[in-house]
Amino acid sequence: MTIAAGFVCNDGAVICADSQHTGSTAKFDDNKIIEISKKDGARLVVTGAGATDYLRMAADLLEEGFQECKSTFTDIRKLIKGVILEVYRDHITPFWPPGDPNTPQVLLIVAARIPSGKVRLWKVSETSVSMCRMSVFVGIGSETANGLATWLYDGVDDWSVTQVLAKEILTETKRTVRDCGGETHVCTIPEGKEHIHTTIIRPDLEGEFFDGINRHLGDALICAIDKRIQDSTFKSRVGILVKHLQRLRDRAKALPRGDEAELMFSMVRRSIPSPEQPEP
Repeated sequence: MTIAAGFVCNDGAVICADSQHTGSTAKFDDNKIIEISKKDGARLVVTGAGATDYLRMAADLLEEGFQECKSTFTDIRKLIKGVILEVYRDHITPFWPPGDPNTPQVLLIVAARIPSGKVRLWKVSETSVSMCRMSVFVGIGSETANGLATWLYDGVDDWSVTQVLAKEILTETKRTVRDCGGETHVCTIPEGKEHIHTTIIRPDLEGEFFDGINRHLGDALICAIDKRIQDSTFKSRVGILVKHLQRLRDRAKALPRGDEAELMFSMVRRSIPSPEQPEP
């Protein structure tokens, strides 16, 4: 089942997913984000969770239908609805009795960019299709990811920031939900004519970006709550956190717009001074 997520931002959308698939006898890693294009410049980006073979069938049907349908949000939504109904009506419902816990599920997140450059996002939960206005999650880790998003994401960030937050939400979900795993794939769909691109983040790199923030924030919170700790110590811990955040801010300013995700790879633990070793 695993996890997939979508975020609407003020200049596009971001879709992300882990790479873990669960087959009938084994788990394996594979890309879950599929990009479909048309000659007129329209694009679909599809990801999801559920039964792998049925997800791929749905993606194939969307690709075939997308080439024939008009490049409008209304027609694309009709296409998505028609495809999911076909998958359930012809390939799932006739073969599994109602209430069978083994019935395959097809849960999708679909982003569309039409030739005008506008972007829209839909959630497909079995046979329902609904438009997403901020963030949406499907899969076994969706409750955890949604809880994290209520803290981290307010729906107004631009895509260059949203892709970083999306990565962190998926990283934490994979850490805490047993059946989510593998790589994190983050696909950014900007409005306009900018290139749609996918970043693939290996598991061994995922703990780096927020590691220092989490550690320094934890120290500051403990100092704030524990009345036995002196005010001077509390201020010192907060000061270290502020310095770390300012370092992130300075690095972000030095990067071209859209390259802020590079910070995910550059903020390694050894470059962050511990509270016991103040910066020189």
